[in-house]
Amino acid sequence: MQIFLTIFWFFLVSFAISCVPQIPRSDASVLNLLRAVTEGNSNSLQSTASTTPSNSSASLTISYPLSQYVFLVSTAIPTLNPTVNQTVTSCSVTPSLPTGLTLNASTCTITGTPTAQTARASYTVTASSASGNATTSVSIRISNTSAIAVIGQAGSFITSNLGATADNTLNQPSSVRADSSGNLAVSDFGNRRILYYTQANISAGISPGIDIRATRVYGQQLSFTCSASFNDYTGTCTNGTANANNMASPQSVFLDNSGNIFAEAGNRVLVFSSNASLAATRVYGQLTSTNFTSSTANNGGTVTANTVSNVQQTALDSSGGLYLCDSSNNRVLYYPSGSTTASRVYGQPDFSSSTANNGGISANSLSNPTGVALDSNGNVYIADQNNNRILRYTGTDTNATTVYGQANFTTSATGVTATTLNTPWMLAIDRSDNLFVTDYGNRRVLVFPSGSTTAARVYGQGSFTCGLANTNGSCATTGVTANGLNNPRGVSVDAFGNVYIADTGNNRILIY
Repeated sequence: MQIFLTIFWFFLVSFAISCVPQIPRSDASVLNLLRAVTEGNSNSLQSTASTTPSNSSASLTISYPLSQYVFLVSTAIPTLNPTVNQTVTSCSVTPSLPTGLTLNASTCTITGTPTAQTARASYTVTASSASGNATTSVSIRISNTSAIAVIGQAGSFITSNLGATADNTLNQPSSVRADSSGNLAVSDFGNRRILYYTQANISAGISPGIDIRATRVYGQQLSFTCSASFNDYTGTCTNGTANANNMASPQSVFLDNSGNIFAEAGNRVLVFSSNASLAATRVYGQLTSTNFTSSTANNGGTVTANTVSNVQQTALDSSGGLYLCDSSNNRVLYYPSGSTTASRVYGQPDFSSSTANNGGISANSLSNPTGVALDSNGNVYIADQNNNRILRYTGTDTNATTVYGQANFTTSATGVTATTLNTPWMLAIDRSDNLFVTDYGNRRVLVFPSGSTTAARVYGQGSFTCGLANTNGSCATTGVTANGLNNPRGVSVDAFGNVYIADTGNNRILIY
């Protein structure tokens, strides 16, 4: 009987298979079907059927990590590897990529070193596979050390006038910060406010002569025409005292990727949401997270883990923890995410000390730190201003492992070369971990390639040995141009590679 049933099921399965000739099967698959039926193993039958290939397949797709990129001329770009869902057989691009960049004809990878500045252009990459073709577009711009757009001067590169307080003017902008989407926040020091610019406005304004306007204002009752100190928020543009909405000459700003604003607001840092009409929800530096009515240095008392004096640059790590330059206390504090009490201190042996170069200038001392930034590995960089150096700390170690601007950890000399600094102020790090330093006293911004303590690029000067204000390629003051700087304090690089410099002395933000 068993033999009879086996023969019966064999002919039945064979007949069923013959009815669907468009799905070829190997002899092994037929035997698997037969074995599944004769052994009563339904799971095996389902498994075999689900892995059977068919004539239908997904269409080829291709994309790059970002839709737009800005690369530096004469600097090797990070490799752009596309994401594809099939094996690619060939690739092409139209129009031709900027000179120096190459598309791999087999993998669609883009590599190379651009050799000349170019305007933004869209490039269409076509990938081919056995199933057909797919295209994607990517925007590429090659930047140089000459600015292509300006904020705060109605699109003009040759003016530095203040004008009336408005949504398109600035008064000593001290800090600038771009988020991952290309939106921008600026601490407008002289106008006692924080301004916010959308990526759309900035993108539309990346061209000479275009007036880029802010869309939000913090600290001045939503008014772009008021510049009161500690605005009293009673409906008039009147000086007042500290509260959860106002500020006095903000020295720094940090914009996170959720649109939250961290603003220095007079010996404290206020945290605002993306809704500029709402009051701050948290304050750092005034003992508790809700003490919004005090702005006294060290809360009028002694130095502790939750007081500050003269806040400069701030930065967030990947966990949401806050780094804060507590400059007059000669230290940098780290606050775990959600806490307004510091858990780690750089530059001092404990939370109650505040002496400059405590114990002497060394790898663990600081004197008026003003800048802080983190690289992709979580390493910390601090601008040790009065010691004319940048210190790099590995992980959570509070002893520096690398020094920029000095030959060793025990010197503090100034200089104007590719390896020296004069009053460095704020920092930024791009997606390739290149370090940007505003060298305030030398009126320039230096770029140090990842892992190098010798600058490879300079903004604001025609050479590494010039430190004059408002030069135009030669070491001579020629007036305000797209090439010069005057005591820059802030710098930021967005996810796409656009560089923003707060040209404080010229009352403007330059975009490169």
